Parts: sequence; structure tokens; C-alpha cells
Amino acid sequence: MDHQIQLEQKKDLLQVIFLAILVLSLIIPVGMFDASAVTNDGSVDSTVEINSDTSGINLQNEDHFGSSVANIGDLDGDGVNDLLVGNFGNDNSGNNRGATHILFMNSDGTLKSAVKIKDATENGPVLANNDQFGISVEGISDLNGDGVNDFIIGAWKDDGGTPSANDSGNVAILYPDTDGSLVKAKREIKNTTANGPTLSAGDLFGSSVANMGDLDGNGFDDLAIGAPKDDEGGTDRGAVHIIYMKNNGFVSSSEEINSNTANGPDLDNVDRFGRSVENIGDLDGDGVNDLAVGADKDRSSCSKI
Repeated sequence: MDHQIQLEQKKDLLQVIFLAILVLSLIIPVGMFDASAVTNDGSVDSTVEINSDTSGINLQNEDHFGSSVANIGDLDGDGVNDLLVGNFGNDNSGNNRGATHILFMNSDGTLKSAVKIKDATENGPVLANNDQFGISVEGISDLNGDGVNDFIIGAWKDDGGTPSANDSGNVAILYPDTDGSLVKAKREIKNTTANGPTLSAGDLFGSSVANMGDLDGNGFDDLAIGAPKDDEGGTDRGAVHIIYMKNNGFVSSSEEINSNTANGPDLDNVDRFGRSVENIGDLDGDGVNDLAVGADKDRSSCSKI
């Protein structure tokens, strides 16, 4: 009982910063990713571009390589942090099914090798056309106890295995080995997940994902996942789901932050709250990490805190 009370208190303490964001769109048909070395005064020391001309990267037109990127730590144990990069427009197994690349990096920012995760990957995602797997990527702590940190990858137009929930969204938990292969079958967080989010058609759950650290103190990192077209309170106002994780990728509970949440965001129709999310650490010193959330269609004249 005491643990449950503490859990509820921590959930109540989670502070959300709502940012009104103006997004400028730049279309790059194939995609690229820049690895830049930044000095302590903010200037750029050097830049290395990873694109379709890079050995080990095989891209096609409109793959949107670089649409999402995450630091996944030193996966292969060579002392250099590695990267997870999404390309949600990849067509290798079908139209816009999507894919994600694990990039094993050298210390000078060049690419040592790459592993592609797609529909045909053993123990990888099962995708349909237009799922757009890779729209969001994030690293998470070791959920299955094999000593290797795991991955979270969004497919915001997945139907969650329920045809009536078209574009409700889905997030896959992948279990990599140190060489980038996947060691066991993936788990999914979607509308039918036990203790998971309640989703409807068109919510686009998985458009963004952030590792929030261990909010409930059970030893496993928890997640914030955006659903920018959630209709709670009005059309496409958006929502963010806080997903409390436990061992082996199971979900212990979830909470939804939307326009009806006490002390939550003040939203209007089509604001698309949840299009981006980020863990910003403990701003107010209460011992709980706080959350920044983007609403890319908000028409307010200022940011809201």
C-alpha cells in the first residue's frame, strides 16, 4: 500500500512544460545525418555527414533517413557511443513500412558499420504498408536482463493489430545484441497492450518517444509517448502517455496527459500536443524528471509553462 501511495505521489509530481513550436519543414528526398563535434563555447569543431554515399548505408529516394535519431550508448563496447537513426519512408518490404539503422561509430564521427532493422529482420517488427516505422527512436535501459540496453521505435501509422483502429499507432521494444542483431522477439505497446494506453483510430501514438528514467522506482526506465491526434477534449488536440515499464518489456501501468488533465496543458482543436517529447531532467528539484512537449499546430502567440 505504501508503495502504491508513493507511486501515485510521483505521478502527481510529474511536471509538464508545454511548448508552442513553429515547425519549418525541409524535404530531403533521400535523407542524411550530420555528426558534428561541438566545442565548449558552442562553436562547431568538425562535421561528418552520413548519407546514401556512405559505405554501409543503402538508401532510396524519400527514405527520410535522419527523421529521428537517438544516442544508444556504446553498444559494441569499443568506447564510442553509437546511434539509432530512423528512416520511416523506407520501402524495402513494402510502401512506407519504414526502417531504422543502428550506426556503430568511430571516435572521429565516421561510420564503422551499420545494421538495418526492417520488416524482414529476425525478431524485428511485423509491419504493413504505410506504418512508417522509425518515425521516432529512443534508447532505454536493459529491460530483459541480458546486459545490453534496448530500443524503443515508433510506428505512428500502425493499426495496432486492429483494423478498426487504423493509424492508432504502435511502439516496438527491440532487444539488441552487441552486434546489432536482435536476440529475442519484440514486444509492442499499442491499444491492446495489457495495462497500456487507450487509443483510437488516427491517434498517431508513437510519433515521439522519450526515456523518462525510472519514475516509479521499480528499477526500469519509463516512457513518455506522444499521440498528437488524440481527440480527448476536441479534434486533434493531442495527448502524451506516460508508460510505466517493468521487466521484459511489460507495462505496469499508464497515464494520459491531455486537455482535461488537472494542471495540464490548455489546448485547442488541432494543436497536436505530443508531436515531440523530451526528458528535461528535474527542473523544480522534487526528485522527479520533468517533461517538455511540443504542439506543432498551436496558434498561441507565446509559449505556455
